[in-house]
Amino acid sequence: MSTKVSGRISTFPTVNTRTAQTPQSLRGTEQQLLSTLRQLTSSPTDGGRTRVDVARTSFEPSTTRSTASVPPLLPDSKPSDSAISKGVDEAFQHVYGGTQIPSSADRNEMRRYGDELRGQGKNATEIKYAVIEKLKAKRDGLGKPPDDATLNGLATDVFKSVFGRAPTGAEFEKWKGVAKDLAGKGMDATSIKYNLPSQMREVRDGLDKTSPAVLEGLAKGVFQEVFGRAPSGSELAKWKGVAQEMVDKDKMNASSVKLNLPSQMREVRDGLDKTSPAVLEGLAKGVFQEVFGRAPSGSEL
Repeated sequence: MSTKVSGRISTFPTVNTRTAQTPQSLRGTEQQLLSTLRQLTSSPTDGGRTRVDVARTSFEPSTTRSTASVPPLLPDSKPSDSAISKGVDEAFQHVYGGTQIPSSADRNEMRRYGDELRGQGKNATEIKYAVIEKLKAKRDGLGKPPDDATLNGLATDVFKSVFGRAPTGAEFEKWKGVAKDLAGKGMDATSIKYNLPSQMREVRDGLDKTSPAVLEGLAKGVFQEVFGRAPSGSELAKWKGVAQEMVDKDKMNASSVKLNLPSQMREVRDGLDKTSPAVLEGLAKGVFQEVFGRAPSGSEL
């Protein structure tokens, strides 16, 4: 028997259904039928291009196509020595653009700096950009001990960026003196440039003082933020006293008080300032539920 499929003639084996077949002969006949069907369903060509045969039920991956390796989405949190060296090379290229070939001493200095940052938990990307900033500072003359002219420029420029205006004569002298003190502690111009603004902002926002009025204002503001309402008279007196204790005992300035006061207020708001049996039982229940995904039994509680 002959069948015409897709312009090709294939011959099916003739099966005599009247003659008893052994299991072996039946399996042989089935294999011949399957072989013929595979030939009939093979992918013909059309104009030199292989047509995709949707009748196929198996997928055969191409052996000629290579898959590009995909880099990880996040950089390694503990980069290798080679990753640090690569970042240093890219940083030099970024800053100097090939116009200056770094010396071995310069490269080694930046690699040591990268190794120091790795020890602080920085990843490869953070190290690369830190090296870029350090190279820019060296290129612009900010990496060396600042001279008088540099201190003048720092005091003026940082003041303008923080206050939005030029300093008066007295303000200029004050902040130049602060910059000089920082230099005396071993800071280079880059470090001064990044430390001076925080001190200026404290003055601008009145946080350089620890007068009763400043502490009362802090207590009011933080209370409103944590509790979502204004404090009562007794609550204000209590938290003003806590702020004053931070200043007197812990030698905090107003900025540090502002950073530390909210956590103490949240403890009171959430009842975590007490250690009564009811509070401890609530803590045990909550933590057990979080860890085990169910409420504790009586004996577990």
